[in-house]
Amino acid sequence: MKTFNTYKLLFTSLCLGLFLLSGTAHAQSSKLNVSVIKDCCMMTEGKMMQLKNGQLTPIKKPVILANGTKVKRNGKCILPDGTKIRMVEGNCMDNSGKLDNCAVVDKPKKVS
Repeated sequence: MKTFNTYKLLFTSLCLGLFLLSGTAHAQSSKLNVSVIKDCCMMTEGKMMQLKNGQLTPIKKPVILANGTKVKRNGKCILPDGTKIRMVEGNCMDNSGKLDNCAVVDKPKKVS
């Protein structure tokens, strides 16, 4: 009976160790994803956010990009030629005004 409890404790410890190591590996890969992304404006969780120098902050006033594109809080964008577009969930626009899909950005985890 003692050997069964010893094996049970060893197995539980091994599983817990693997679980903790996998969480550490995921956290490291998440940091790499964000560092690869250039500064941009993105629509995430229904809000316009700006990624600048690795900091993701909500847009409080219209942002004018390097190419002259104006990005508003509600997701509407006015391009330099006057064309109006609306960003949807998952869209991002870099400082040159290129619209793309931001599938690389991990959603922030809510800590409870």
